[in-house]
Amino acid sequence: MATQASPRPTGGNTSRPRRLRDELRELTLRLHFYVGLFIAPFLLVAAATGILYALTPQIEQVVYDKELHASAPAGAEMVPLAQQVEAARSEVTDGTITQIRPPKDAESTTRVTFDSPRLARIASSPRSSTPIPGR
Repeated sequence: MATQASPRPTGGNTSRPRRLRDELRELTLRLHFYVGLFIAPFLLVAAATGILYALTPQIEQVVYDKELHASAPAGAEMVPLAQQVEAARSEVTDGTITQIRPPKDAESTTRVTFDSPRLARIASSPRSSTPIPGR
């Protein structure tokens, strides 16, 4: 016995699911567009601040070049680290030392970071101390 496939209905019923599907698709696309317009500024701000955060070391080198580098006169000896820290402490008397970053080469300065109640509006107050006498 051969089975015959039933013929497809050709009434007005077949266009209704397609129309509903098209309307849902248009609604979804419109919602996607408006949600994208709403979210795009947040993504741009996140991208911009992320780039600035990633470039912070390079920006710091340019902005604080005079504080981070010093040239030594010929024959000058480096000041001991303890003496450099004491010189920085004399500038910020009420602060607690939170970080000491020794110089990485002969032209760099020692960086001493303080946490001070007097400087409460700033998270921390870095002070640079030159390892070269008289500077």
